[in-house]
Amino acid sequence: MDRLYTIEPVGEGRPAAAVAREVLALFRGDFKYNILDLTGLLCCQRDWVEDNILPEVLHIHLNRFFRDYVIGQAVDLSEAEFTTLRRGHYFFSEKDLARYWAENAKSDKKVRIIDLADYLSPHSSLRDLELERQRHQVFLRQRQEKALHRDHMSRLLTEEGFALFLSGSQGRFEWVGVKTPSWRSVRGRLVSEALYRRQNGYTTSSAAHTKLAVSGAVRIKLGSRTLWVPNDQPSKREQFWPFPVQA
Repeated sequence: MDRLYTIEPVGEGRPAAAVAREVLALFRGDFKYNILDLTGLLCCQRDWVEDNILPEVLHIHLNRFFRDYVIGQAVDLSEAEFTTLRRGHYFFSEKDLARYWAENAKSDKKVRIIDLADYLSPHSSLRDLELERQRHQVFLRQRQEKALHRDHMSRLLTEEGFALFLSGSQGRFEWVGVKTPSWRSVRGRLVSEALYRRQNGYTTSSAAHTKLAVSGAVRIKLGSRTLWVPNDQPSKREQFWPFPVQA
């Protein structure tokens, strides 16, 4: 418990009400997550937080009696603050959690998503591109369709754009290490494969994994956990295209 933040206890010259105000200030200023909050943010079980975050991230601990006293003293608690306090005994420092994340999270990704509309040839329009991509999806399984689509795209795109299109159409993408996004930028956006599968209706974990990988999601290893930051770009739109990071 070397990451336990010590609060001077109630004693002579230090009344309970003053300690409660100090605890509330710590909670509002930095120590804002309980264990349940972290299980949601990190898509994990309670025991993972207890085994991995509790020993490594600065936190305060309130027993049930003093926690309830703090709540009773704080007449201006918001509903969210009340819920967080009422459902926890350990409260974790966001600053130290960001430090732990920066030191331990490792990231990689397979593709970045490019907008083929940025590479249209002078005589082509976005509508032309969308219609060709839609047409290709309808006739995808027909013999010779791949070659025909490639020919159409060579006319719709500039030379650079067509080269990018060909590179992405090969479908051979390797994992490449990338800079890990900050805790602040991923907070509330992380998903596990299982969660992403449920949210998007995929029948298998492999289907969810493939979709995440080829849509430009960042894969993050944090200890024994694998988390993802999905790509926010609307990759279902016809003009968005996966491009291998290593290229």
